Amino acid sequence: MLSGVRAQAQGQLKKEISVSIHQKALSQALKEISRKGGFTFSYNTKILSGDSLVNVDAAGKPVLQILEQLLGKWV
Repeated sequence: MLSGVRAQAQGQLKKEISVSIHQKALSQALKEISRKGGFTFSYNTKILSGDSLVNVDAAGKPVLQILEQLLGKWV
């Protein structure tokens, strides 16, 4: 059962979406990515500051690639 969940999660990371985020809080950017991707995810606010301002422009890019742009080494 757990492998099925893992496969589904991997599929969500491959899903291609488009976002244009400029000077928004990381928490808002992640909500936008979640909404466009049709999924939810959570993160530890002790590691990632949800109020950090971020920028990302992506057209038809996999969610994983967008998260890598936003979060760098934390992905």
